[in-house]
Amino acid sequence: MRRSPRGVPSAASAVAAGALWSTSSYRAVKELVREFRPSVAHFHNIFPLVSPAAYDACHAAGVPVVQTLHNYRLVCAAGTLLRDGKVCELCVGHAPWPAVRYACYRESRAESLVMAASLGGHAAIGTWRSKVDAYIALTEFARRIFVRGGLPEERIHVRPNAVEEARGGSIAGLALPSSPDGCPRRRALTPCSTLGSTCPISR
Repeated sequence: MRRSPRGVPSAASAVAAGALWSTSSYRAVKELVREFRPSVAHFHNIFPLVSPAAYDACHAAGVPVVQTLHNYRLVCAAGTLLRDGKVCELCVGHAPWPAVRYACYRESRAESLVMAASLGGHAAIGTWRSKVDAYIALTEFARRIFVRGGLPEERIHVRPNAVEEARGGSIAGLALPSSPDGCPRRRALTPCSTLGSTCPISR
């Protein structure tokens, strides 16, 4: 496995090794469930490093799974429904092999093949239907896309993103009040991995 200069597996290698089903993620989530005994597990983004193995760990322990659909990853390898700057829905409701042809994931056919295999494989074995108890889509448009993509319609609930009312600022503009660490104040508790584990903003 190719490693970064610090000896940590690179993101590209992690995609190849764990996007289909990550043993390390399964073990880690299993241990978290055992330690914290949650009433529900709420996931935001499982690709590429966590993988659907996290669902399996929760399912095995009898913990209901909720997945917020922040992007279109479950029906589009790129997660955006865009290709070359234009709307693309070739894979919605179909096997995701066009993603390999057009190198949709990280502009790499090899990595797109792994992502397409993961998405197509889990769709085929029913992971999205059997291992996730509820989905949260951010818009009605997104809900319709995911229904077309094969997710169970009755389990998809629309809950838009929300922000706290800006005190003395404008929500339409970007003048939201900030916390001491510089992160925007929002009604969210999920750590944001892109900003650091202490940031209270969800992805």
